[in-house]
Amino acid sequence: MSMKRFTLIIVAALLTTLSFAQKPAATLNKIVTPPTKVLADAVLTSQNSTSRVLKAPRKAEAPAGTAKTYIRSGSYISSDGYIHGQSGFTTIVFGEENKVYFEKLIYSLDFDVWIEGTLSEDGTKITVPMGQQLGTIQYGDVFLGIGYPSSAQTMEGNLTFTVSGNKITLDTYTNYTIGVVSGLFTFNGNLYFTANAGLNYGDYATAFELFEEPETITVPDNLETEDMPFTGSENASTDYATTVKVGWDGSDVYIQGFNKFLPEAWIKGTLGEDNIVTFPVQYMGKDDTTPYFLTGYSSSGTLPGAKMEYSADDNTFTGSGTINLNGNSSSWSSIVFYNGVIIGHAPEPITVPDGLVTESYPISATDNSSANYSGTVEVGIDGTDIYFKNLLANVPDAWVKGTIADDGTVTIPIQYAGKNSGYGIGMYAVGYGNSTFTDIVLQYHAEYDVFVAQNVIAASAKKNSWSFYFDDDILQNAVIGVPPVSVTANTADETTYYATFYDANFNYVADANTTVYTAKVDESGEWMNLSEIANKVIPAGTAVILEGKAATITLKGSRAAAEAVENNDLKGTAADKAPAEGVTTYVLANGDAGVGFYQFAGATLAAGKAYIEIAGDAAAKVLTFGETTAIKGVADVKADDAVIYNLAGQRVNNAQKGIFIQNGKKVVF
Repeated sequence: MSMKRFTLIIVAALLTTLSFAQKPAATLNKIVTPPTKVLADAVLTSQNSTSRVLKAPRKAEAPAGTAKTYIRSGSYISSDGYIHGQSGFTTIVFGEENKVYFEKLIYSLDFDVWIEGTLSEDGTKITVPMGQQLGTIQYGDVFLGIGYPSSAQTMEGNLTFTVSGNKITLDTYTNYTIGVVSGLFTFNGNLYFTANAGLNYGDYATAFELFEEPETITVPDNLETEDMPFTGSENASTDYATTVKVGWDGSDVYIQGFNKFLPEAWIKGTLGEDNIVTFPVQYMGKDDTTPYFLTGYSSSGTLPGAKMEYSADDNTFTGSGTINLNGNSSSWSSIVFYNGVIIGHAPEPITVPDGLVTESYPISATDNSSANYSGTVEVGIDGTDIYFKNLLANVPDAWVKGTIADDGTVTIPIQYAGKNSGYGIGMYAVGYGNSTFTDIVLQYHAEYDVFVAQNVIAASAKKNSWSFYFDDDILQNAVIGVPPVSVTANTADETTYYATFYDANFNYVADANTTVYTAKVDESGEWMNLSEIANKVIPAGTAVILEGKAATITLKGSRAAAEAVENNDLKGTAADKAPAEGVTTYVLANGDAGVGFYQFAGATLAAGKAYIEIAGDAAAKVLTFGETTAIKGVADVKADDAVIYNLAGQRVNNAQKGIFIQNGKKVVF
């Protein structure tokens, strides 16, 4: 290393101040099957030690009467304390003497029990006595009551429901925060509300609407079908695969087996000119407890139908967004939903040639939430074919294949990449720009060994429209490789320019016209020794001084390993920050004494720059850059307080404004 030495000298006056520029419900406690016989009167001890007798009728068999099927809605509090929506079917039996029997009145406690009520003479109210036994759990018996977690509870009195047309609605109880149906139980001889055991079961805003079964889809006579594989992700967590039958009647397509619970049910969609098959909301049938509707998904408002994209070239249907098996036709009441649906034979992902030699490149971009994204991409070239591994953030280890032209243009056509890491959904490598889904295009700059994306790089479950699952499935402004950096320098004279530089992540290398220095402050605090980095490689995390021949100094990124630099007093910061307390900080600037390190009095040190810290409350100092030979010759000048020399070592009688040598030290006039 070559050495350069500068003097830190005291300046009489302080120079100009400078500164750098729906939770899932938790699993229920273990349920003990309740006895099938009718329970006799039970004597319970309440929390206030008041004894009473409760009638607890239980019926294991459906009571006699007219059974009607209702769709339930409302909310319930699960054992984890979270609120969820009610859904599915329930049966209500209207018996003799105005008796009404509810099957599974409490959605959040699944017992085989009928709860008895009485219909008013005018048919507008159903009264249900509280205190009826719901069942038995591992802690004791559970009874019908009202209350609210962490507030008053009771089994006294009745619940009432309002009957209006085809709808039966639980009334709201003004003595409580909300109208609640909940369970109480006995344990060690005491009566407890479920909240006291941390279960928090309870329903509220419950409503039952009479289910009038719609028509199901029927297929044309003599419809010809073919068996096709069905793959996707069930409930965004589990891979699902089966075989379905598909038949065409003109532009109408019929699919059987889409509903795993009703494998004989058909669904019907229509192919449009845009190759999108639209399936309107439709009824698929019901089993013993649940109706099934095919729907799409919407976070608000009426549920839409489902859509799939059809490719005649490979005879495949690709699901668009969420396709749901829903408990009703109008609001989200999901039984199972599928993502990443592919009906047909999914394409094979790209494989690379044997013996392909690859190199690791960093990738940097912004994702769909405008957050910074970084990772590592493997790149290999085989003739004009070019392969990228991990280009798509959430399709791990997937390869995509493109071609590279003589001018460095890389074209990666839309292609199947494999399954993503979160939901196991098949994804495609897709480019996007100017409102068009197209090939991914990169530009390779050989001078800097960098690929720059010319459009958005996306991982989508569809080829021609958005269907992504994570923010980093969409990468914008992507750069593969270490991007070059242009550093603005301060002029010391007409041919010499100085700048500082710091990068925490990448190695950089300077060109032949740029000298790279580290710095060490002498123990006296009056000297700073500059040590040249001979190979011009700046290791990541190393702050340096640059000396160049132009006002803009360009540094090329380097993926090669760099030797660590020691004994360097220059510091850097990757992000803007306030200077440290208890030290005096110096930054490079062009001030009254020329280009040098001046005491910093600003509020924020700029990212990507170098600075010096000297312990204590130092006086105002400046490190200036002058003629190398003149600085080296300072020690040879006779120490005479009255004699003044210029930087060339020549004696002057009347010093003008500038930097001079007096008494062996540099001073500013």
